Amino acid sequence: DAVVGDRPVLLHRVDGHAIWVNTKALEMAGITKETPKLAFVAPLPPERTGIADYAAQLLPALLDHFDIELVLHQDQLTLAPELAALPQRSVDWFDQHADDYDQILYQFGNSPFHSHMFGLLRRHPGVVVLHDFFLSGVLAYEQRTGNMPGVWSQALFDSHGYPALLAGQHTDQAEAMRIYPCNLAVLQDATRVIVHSEHARSLARQWYGEQAAANWNVVPLPRALPAQQDRGAARRALGIADDALLVCSFGFIAPTKLTLELIEAWLASRLHADPRCVLVLVGENHGGDYGADVTAAIAGHERIRIAGWTDEAVYHQYLQAADIGVQLRSVSRGETSAAVLDCMNYGLATIVNANGSMAALPTDTVWQLADQFELAALTAALDGLRDDAGRRQALGAA
Repeated sequence: DAVVGDRPVLLHRVDGHAIWVNTKALEMAGITKETPKLAFVAPLPPERTGIADYAAQLLPALLDHFDIELVLHQDQLTLAPELAALPQRSVDWFDQHADDYDQILYQFGNSPFHSHMFGLLRRHPGVVVLHDFFLSGVLAYEQRTGNMPGVWSQALFDSHGYPALLAGQHTDQAEAMRIYPCNLAVLQDATRVIVHSEHARSLARQWYGEQAAANWNVVPLPRALPAQQDRGAARRALGIADDALLVCSFGFIAPTKLTLELIEAWLASRLHADPRCVLVLVGENHGGDYGADVTAAIAGHERIRIAGWTDEAVYHQYLQAADIGVQLRSVSRGETSAAVLDCMNYGLATIVNANGSMAALPTDTVWQLADQFELAALTAALDGLRDDAGRRQALGAA
């Protein structure tokens, strides 16, 4: 202030983990002594997880209410210019200074991007946004790799007792991961839990009793409106013909996303024989046997392709370019599909099955299949939307 007091000044430390600002900059940002100080614990772009993109979209809205500092467990960070000045703290630094904050907000998901949060939450309780109810996959992974010895077995025992612990010792550990939530410690350590569907809250009551969700809030999953809609430019950038009927399925390719069922239904449909129709799986392929099966299933079918992992910009190009979205689930983990909401947000006619939170979608806004649908029903949905441009338009506008 003594050097420059009439205009905002922001100075970055060379390591990027600290900044200095003058009073004018604080005033323009709306930060006063009364503004609550928030530690925001989450993966952020360019980390390859949907929660990183979600968190980046959420931050601008929180800036109206909090003085935010980012707690990061990543080497690189890519943020919009309006977020670039947010202070960045390492996990070790935060561990020593957590008491300096008025509130702590954790974004919990079921991948190694969140492994460090379990210990942090135990030491420094805060509000948890629970993106996956079970959290079994990340803990099983960390135990299997030796990064966190015994952590999954302990969570199974703490959450469900000896039957779950014994199930976790079985050779088919995937079955135990599918059946048993491993989240009890997170729920007990959280000062409050935020989820994005009533389905997630119902799972808490199902597993832990009626009072388990007493300190839970259901908040609709926030999605940003499309920044722009230039279908022609998006198609040119992606190499999609103007007259093509483009069907997209968004997200990581996995058994739980029923990708093989979608491919089989496509091959049985009239779209397969129509040279105008293109199916793109917009997501990274599964790294195991299932991914190999998907690759084999589309071999020789040049109008079915895997886009692979895409950054946010290319993801939105596919949303702008597509005519139909297909988002399927076989097992709900209590999460809300951002991809479904994005498809609807961008005006795509969208096919879903009534699994988990997707069962609550109004049936006049999506083509909704039964939870455990017959393959012929999915084929009929694809054919129906191919043949009926009016219905595509009506669902897209709903």
